[in-house]
Amino acid sequence: MLLKQKEFASMLSKVKMVLLYIVYFFQFGKIELPVYFYKNYFIGNRKKIYFSQKVTVPEKCYLSPLELFVGENTWLGVNSFICGKVKIGSNVMVGPNVAITGANHNIEKADVPMINSGITVKGIIIEDDVWIGANAVVLDGTTIKRGAVIGAGCVVTKDIPEYAVVVGNPAKIIKYRNHDCSVTV
Repeated sequence: MLLKQKEFASMLSKVKMVLLYIVYFFQFGKIELPVYFYKNYFIGNRKKIYFSQKVTVPEKCYLSPLELFVGENTWLGVNSFICGKVKIGSNVMVGPNVAITGANHNIEKADVPMINSGITVKGIIIEDDVWIGANAVVLDGTTIKRGAVIGAGCVVTKDIPEYAVVVGNPAKIIKYRNHDCSVTV
């Protein structure tokens, strides 16, 4: 009897996965299961979102992209905000309250209200194996290279090299993960 219950539970789990895939297939640009969605998240423009497998979208995560690619085994932080054009690699950790803004408002024309002046989009690239600490801000037009660590509260305004550890506003390199020496600031 116990064996039949386990077989039934296994079959039910597979049916649930197939049904989820069918629902997600019509909602998203591309999705590879499993993807983990917690409660109370917001996702806009779903057809422009591409999730690889094992992506976690936690509570209060706000995604409103023009285009979003997220690599496998990536955690998007609780209460994080992602907009514009963003590409996130695999094995990336995004801490809580992080803003990744792959677009910016035009401010050049003083005779036009900024809310009506449109946006510019350069996009953001976050490569594999990156850790972005809590309350960090990543601005449009930047690339964070493989293996970098973005300290809590950083504001990333320019490209970050491979394996760099950065802190501050604006973000400054304090050392490299693959070197024993520190950089004098």
